[in-house]
Amino acid sequence: MVTQRLIPGTGVAGLASLLQNEREVFLVCDAAVHKNTPFLYTEGPNCPDRAQNDPVFVHRTDEEGPVVGKNASFCTRDGENGPAVGENGLFCTPVGGEAGLTVGEVLKRALGERFKGEFLFDASEAAKGMSTVVEIERAMMEAGLSRGGLVLSIGGGITTDVGGFAASLYKRGVRFANVPTTLLAMVDAAIGGKTGVNLDGYKNMVGVIRQPEFVYIDDAFLQTLPEREMRCGVAELLKTFLLGDARLYEEAVANLPHVSREHILAAGRIKEAIVADDPFESGRRMILNLGHTFAHAIEKLSDGAVAHGEAVAMGIVLACRLSDRLGVSDGSLEAYVREGFKKAGLPLESPYSVKELSGAMSRDKKAAGEKIKFILLESPGKPVIKELVLSEVIKACGGRASLASR
Repeated sequence: MVTQRLIPGTGVAGLASLLQNEREVFLVCDAAVHKNTPFLYTEGPNCPDRAQNDPVFVHRTDEEGPVVGKNASFCTRDGENGPAVGENGLFCTPVGGEAGLTVGEVLKRALGERFKGEFLFDASEAAKGMSTVVEIERAMMEAGLSRGGLVLSIGGGITTDVGGFAASLYKRGVRFANVPTTLLAMVDAAIGGKTGVNLDGYKNMVGVIRQPEFVYIDDAFLQTLPEREMRCGVAELLKTFLLGDARLYEEAVANLPHVSREHILAAGRIKEAIVADDPFESGRRMILNLGHTFAHAIEKLSDGAVAHGEAVAMGIVLACRLSDRLGVSDGSLEAYVREGFKKAGLPLESPYSVKELSGAMSRDKKAAGEKIKFILLESPGKPVIKELVLSEVIKACGGRASLASR
């Protein structure tokens, strides 16, 4: 049994508190997150209490001052409504600009000499390779990070994958922790210990499974998350509920386009429980790959034009079609899932036929000889693992057949 540590976030103060007993901390951070994130200034004695307004971040002003999300400066107040910019030092200083702080600067103030340094990178699929890992290893070595140090990855799934992998290799393995900043990473990528990089365009072909010390989930980051990235995260959120809780799937779809903090944490805990039972993916953990065999092939063929969450949505639709046509489900599953995904604004149709996807699918990590393990659904909440040859899958799914043509 693997013990997970999924921790609901309480802003930068909560993170600083978690790190207080760490001897050394090295930051790996998405350069786009390093500045201008509301996470850095949602705490402090004179800042509005964000926790009172979770999970919606209500836009209002009252005698206590503007609530998070009201103004562009989020928690920075001046004049009659509150303290001047920077008055409260660490936690009420605005981020970005001449008066602003970066993530690294905030951590350095909180940790002092225990903050060993930082590595910033453009967290893109193009950067998710061994060359970036080597750069991180070199930066940690030059910073003097010891084997007792902690690597803290702050960013989306690419950042947590790469940072965790670099930590797993450095000096034959140092501890690491994740602070996911996208919805997709909060409910999936940052949880479970899968780390790694791409190889020749194939997703996550080089990596290890190694559990983080903790995963700090703070939905403050989602205030500034682009709409497309938010939808990508919704795909993984709905996937998790399709696997683990039919009632929560219905709730989450009914709640769209809003995504509640409670649903984010519930999805994370479902994955956390699955991983705890099967950390190295020798059995039940495989169900988390629902739609992913199709999705990774779509991403490969599109050369990154289709985002991961979008490809996952398309892949889940195909997996549901396969479930219907092989008689695993009652024949209504694809229509049911399409309805929910459409409400989420997710793409439903793969730009490639299953036959076109077959070459990339044959190189999937789950392939064993001529057979590939596909995750199908009997119904929401009841996943099954089926070993199938690609010819069966191509025959069952056909080309780009839509519901209207069936």
